[in-house]
Amino acid sequence: MWREEVPKILIFITDGRPQDRRIVPAAAKSLRDKEVRIFAIGVGEATEAELQEIASTPHKDHIIFIQGGKIYFFQNLAWNFRKKLNIGDILVEIFPINY
Repeated sequence: MWREEVPKILIFITDGRPQDRRIVPAAAKSLRDKEVRIFAIGVGEATEAELQEIASTPHKDHIIFIQGGKIYFFQNLAWNFRKKLNIGDILVEIFPINY
């Protein structure tokens, strides 16, 4: 179990080619119902509709599209989270999941 006083944030990154399309929206809803704040990040072929099924609302604050090369991706990712979470410095670690 987690500590109640600590904000819960999930960062979901997708390239728009889900292998688990039936599972992810239901799991995201379950987490949102538990007051987990979900940011959905789309790269590549991700669509707005797909990200809206996952992200918290309002969508304009929780959906981010990343375009450009890998260096730009990491710079833009850190900048967007500092802006949207209204925090100063942030340590960003990326852990890719391969199926």
